Amino acid sequence: MHNVAPAPNQDRQGRTFRLAFLSAVLSLAAAFAAVGSTIPLFNVYRAQDGFTNAGISMTVVAYSAATISTLLVLGRLSNHVGRRPTALASLGLLVLGCVVLLNVHHIGVLIAGRLLTVPVKSNETNVML
Repeated sequence: MHNVAPAPNQDRQGRTFRLAFLSAVLSLAAAFAAVGSTIPLFNVYRAQDGFTNAGISMTVVAYSAATISTLLVLGRLSNHVGRRPTALASLGLLVLGCVVLLNVHHIGVLIAGRLLTVPVKSNETNVML
């Protein structure tokens, strides 16, 4: 058997794939951490800002309904537009949702922030896995 060094192009392509995989894993972990981070804060919002159980329940229902509709729509959209643009748009919405969730003092802001993070959870699992 001959010892032949890999072509430089193949070595660079391997590094590119490793970097792409690492960035996909990190963005998936960051997305799930950001999406799940607001749930423990519901009791804090209830105590400090006077959110009611009905308001928190409305947030959960809106998030669930948006997740179901997003799962139905974004799969086809990512097939049509492409995986990379859809994933980047989802990550952009995640950043926007996190910015909105930085200052929550009204139930509408909480719902809006949670709805902006919905495409991330749905799309990242469909696109990246």
